[in-house]
Amino acid sequence: MEQRESDELRGQEESASGVELLDDRRVPIVAPTRLTTIDGERDPRTGSRAYVASGEVCANLSAHGAFIRTDSPLSPGRRVLLEINLPGGSVETLGRVAWSRHTMEAGSEHRSGVGIQFVGTSEADLRALKRFIDGFEEDERTSSD
Repeated sequence: MEQRESDELRGQEESASGVELLDDRRVPIVAPTRLTTIDGERDPRTGSRAYVASGEVCANLSAHGAFIRTDSPLSPGRRVLLEINLPGGSVETLGRVAWSRHTMEAGSEHRSGVGIQFVGTSEADLRALKRFIDGFEEDERTSSD
């Protein structure tokens, strides 16, 4: 029953966006990325809202999400606007922080950052992401031959 419900939800997502869902292939990348929070965090002392806008690095990318390296990881659940500068143009998407990792160990193989789940990507930007991922995989196949 759970699988059927999952399939039905996936179908609703596909029809709601008008775009067929892409698979979740991830590609490594080093891409300058602008990360901006869209829901301010309330300062407990002053009560005012604080927003974050920072230049970060996208370290891996799929059609549904990205890992963003940052020394100041945001809390899970925060909503963000991402502008990822890919070769050939930038892609803009709304997302939410799915998980956060803060690493303090020197030499750790895991870098501090956030996993972003894309929740609002235009059809044009979804197509651009797919073209980039397909092109990356094609380049990988060609260079390994």
